[in-house]
Amino acid sequence: MGTEQPMPISQKIRNARIARSLTQGELAGDKITRNMMCRIETGTATPSRATLAYLADRLDLPLLYLLDDSVTLTECYKKLYLPLIHRACKAGNEEEALRIIRRYFKESDDEIALIAATALTSLAKKKVYDGNLDSADKLVREAFAFTERTVYPTEHLRASLALLAAITTNVQSPRYEMNEDAYASLRDTATMQPLFAYLTEDTSSCRDPILSEHLKAREKLRSRDYKGALAALESLEERRMSDHLSAFVLFRIYTDLESCHREMGDYQNAYRYANKRISMLAAFKS
Repeated sequence: MGTEQPMPISQKIRNARIARSLTQGELAGDKITRNMMCRIETGTATPSRATLAYLADRLDLPLLYLLDDSVTLTECYKKLYLPLIHRACKAGNEEEALRIIRRYFKESDDEIALIAATALTSLAKKKVYDGNLDSADKLVREAFAFTERTVYPTEHLRASLALLAAITTNVQSPRYEMNEDAYASLRDTATMQPLFAYLTEDTSSCRDPILSEHLKAREKLRSRDYKGALAALESLEERRMSDHLSAFVLFRIYTDLESCHREMGDYQNAYRYANKRISMLAAFKS
């Protein structure tokens, strides 16, 4: 939760100058006398709009912030940039939304913290699906931190982040890292339910057609119907481009194909898929 309080313009200028390690003379430059700069900061002189525009430019602050005693810097940035953040999130461009938040909202309020946590969760999911697990792990940690900085409910985000954290922590066996009961208690509001069903092998509630198809292939594998499992897994692999299989799912398919060939005594193909799986695992960690 943000702790900013409105302050006089003189104090805003002084605080910003000190934060940037500037002397009064350095801030004044060649357009304001050192004496006038001192009077502005002590509140004994009222700067003109042109002077405030000059100081705002040198301090890299929005002019609106120096024109209004009653507005905090976060409130000012929200007026200027919140529409851009919403537009970026709506377009699925979470990276742009986060770039703006990181640039302008060092002191985020409840609303900004919730937006940041939501955008980070969405972007972390994309990174996981793309196989960029190092980046995903950093995003998950940052998202968790933002959920602590807002009074708005974030249980649904925390549930999703727990799923993603399980994958980034142990991509080969993420289920071992999960608290299934904690997520299940939030299923009515939690997001990423197909991913939860997929990781917990819940074929009956998995609504994603690709994930469901893979789960059914895994059921065949467990029941030792190796030919049936092989046919289903090879079909998924052949459609990896047309069906836009995520790197994470493809990794799991390769793991199952390796097991299937090994159980059928085809060690050459088992070795081939083991190499594919190991190559992907190395890429995940790079």
